[in-house]
Amino acid sequence: MKNRILMKVMCVMFSMVLAAGSMAYAESGGGKHGKGHDGPNGGKEILMDSVLYQLDLTSGQKDQIRQQRGEHKSGIKKLRAEMKEQKEELKDLIHAKQTDMVKINQVISEMSKTNEKMTRARVDGILGLKGVLTPEQLEKFQELMKEHKEKRKKMRENRKGAKGERGPKEE
Repeated sequence: MKNRILMKVMCVMFSMVLAAGSMAYAESGGGKHGKGHDGPNGGKEILMDSVLYQLDLTSGQKDQIRQQRGEHKSGIKKLRAEMKEQKEELKDLIHAKQTDMVKINQVISEMSKTNEKMTRARVDGILGLKGVLTPEQLEKFQELMKEHKEKRKKMRENRKGAKGERGPKEE
């Protein structure tokens, strides 16, 4: 009897340790794309710098794009922080002893608004870039981004496949 109780306690504790480790990993951004290269979106910034370098921008265009990217980055950073706080609040409300559906619905509504703001900021950033580039530069930019997207797709496909195997997915 004591052994069964001891085993149950050990199983519960082991589960709690695993859950805590998983939550810590997720909170730190572990396993998320776009977190490499010195912080969130560092890889995307390196890509963008590389693509923009290939467009032969004038100094005026570089200044405009630099200013737009700075404003966009600071705005998105604030919105991400806001979303993180909202997710934490929602998590706390879900795990609270008393369920407050009114408050949960309010937080969900706030999260939707924040997500909409983030989408609008992304669109504004794209439209701002389009406004700075010449038609030829825009065409080249779109071509370079399409090439990058295709490379990433191939990389993802190569990672898929049967469990434990690498290589292209067979159909």
